[in-house]
Amino acid sequence: MKKFKQIFSLLFISIFLLTGCSRIEKNIENKVPSVNNTQGENKSDTDNKENEASNANQSKLKILSKDANTNETIVTGSVSIDEKLSIEDKLNLVISEVSKVQFENAPIKCLKIKDNIAYIDISEDQNEKFWSNRFFQGSTGANITCYTLVESLLQREYKGEWIDGIYFTYGGEKDVEFDHLDTNFFGNIIKR
Repeated sequence: MKKFKQIFSLLFISIFLLTGCSRIEKNIENKVPSVNNTQGENKSDTDNKENEASNANQSKLKILSKDANTNETIVTGSVSIDEKLSIEDKLNLVISEVSKVQFENAPIKCLKIKDNIAYIDISEDQNEKFWSNRFFQGSTGANITCYTLVESLLQREYKGEWIDGIYFTYGGEKDVEFDHLDTNFFGNIIKR
């Protein structure tokens, strides 16, 4: 009888955990479209904008991130760019959207583009320490933050004229360490 109770308890806990995890996944799936909806677009508006973009010599660049539970790449937003703009102007549009969609408008700035390498500075807001206290905290958070910045700014799938790499600084400094951050993130060129 005691073994039966143990097996039943183990079975109950397993089923409870499996159902709880599947609900979390469904909630995550439901949240991704809501991010796009907060940008004021529904599916028909998106389709119309895509048609207009292709007709007006524009491209849509994706804002990429990772799902914290599955580690899969997800698209959290997009930005339309005019192909006639300079590389720096295109990059600044992407930076602005990444900051807004992923990092609560935390400061990210393209300082310059030299030899087709974009020099990007991440700095702290004077009122809140977004980067150090939130986005670079914990191994998962730091990993997602780095992935989002690198992949969204490098735009590896984009076929138009773009940068060849990025070089990050933090508050103008290249020798910066956070507990859960790869030591090569700041102060090194990351190639496309």
